[in-house]
Amino acid sequence: MATFGGPRFPGIENGLVFAVDPLNQESWTGPDSAVVNNIPPLSSTISGSIYNDTSGSLGVSGSFVFDGTDDRIGLNNDSVLDIFGGDFSVSLWFNHTNTAGSATPLLEIAGFSDKMAMTLGFTSNTGVGFAVGSTWNYNAGSGFNDGKWHNMIATRTGTTYKIYVDGVDTAFSNGSFGYNTSAPLNRIGSGKFGVVYYNGYIGPILFYNRVLTALEISQNYNQLKSRFT
Repeated sequence: MATFGGPRFPGIENGLVFAVDPLNQESWTGPDSAVVNNIPPLSSTISGSIYNDTSGSLGVSGSFVFDGTDDRIGLNNDSVLDIFGGDFSVSLWFNHTNTAGSATPLLEIAGFSDKMAMTLGFTSNTGVGFAVGSTWNYNAGSGFNDGKWHNMIATRTGTTYKIYVDGVDTAFSNGSFGYNTSAPLNRIGSGKFGVVYYNGYIGPILFYNRVLTALEISQNYNQLKSRFT
């Protein structure tokens, strides 16, 4: 079993409420499994169902593979995921080569009144962004469609939002974002009205119910960087 950070977690543990890692057998048992789980001893009530080819094989560096057509992981609506009304940090590793399109979702938590999405960029998929409620912070940097691994961390402290890419606090533009309010869903690899799908790889995802410091963000990034280089 591959584990990172401590005995089980791929990073800082303080404030961690949700962690999924395709290389951790406590999180995902492999291609024969159609379920992902929150890494123990975190809440055992959070789980996700794998749809279509995502469960077929591990991608590069141990990751979930999404084909951009119908692959997705659907998370249940457990209240432990309902952290986006307060301060938080969300970390996600991704790898892709998309050159066109806009607002392709990496992750969306829209099953609660307080909603969040992590996406590729707006004017092109070479950047990244995230949305909380109707506020969308997008096009943080560019050139992340290089077929290499990158880490995105989104944080909120009160009304202050930040996006870190590969451990660096990155400037961004502002806009508005829409969710499927008639059928809100919690998904990895899909989102925004439930009909847009990501094409690429996704690695570990971590949710914190607090804001990580810049030092902790750097520590998390460096902890896993060697795995993805």
